[in-house]
Amino acid sequence: MRESKKMSSARRYSGWKFLLLALSAGGGCNTMPAVPPPEAILAGIWKLTPGSAQGYTHKTLTFNEVGRLTKIETTSVNLFLQNVTVTEQNLNIQQTVGATTVKINMTNDQIFNGTLNDAKTEATGSLLSESRIFDTIITTELGPATMTKQ
Repeated sequence: MRESKKMSSARRYSGWKFLLLALSAGGGCNTMPAVPPPEAILAGIWKLTPGSAQGYTHKTLTFNEVGRLTKIETTSVNLFLQNVTVTEQNLNIQQTVGATTVKINMTNDQIFNGTLNDAKTEATGSLLSESRIFDTIITTELGPATMTKQ
């Protein structure tokens, strides 16, 4: 009698394994696609233009499909009045997007805070610089700026 209890217990256990395997295999086909994060609206190329002199004419920002900043191209005019572009590649900088707001963290402690238009193709706001010295954050306003999807 003891052997039959062991056998039925083993059968129950293998039956549960089979059921779980069937549910997990079948469940994968009917799953909903993952919802993209709010930052995904940034995917693509955007042009950031300062409203006042910042030492550059514009920045071209490239975001991946989930809204992480992957490349920054900064275009400025040198002493000989020639356009010069500096490219920062292989970045992976997290951004913050709200219902109508956007916060773009860039290299060199520059940040763009703006408000998106209804079509989510342009954001107007301001540039600022944040520096940290130990536990103190120093914020400097750099003036207005506009970010436009290209």
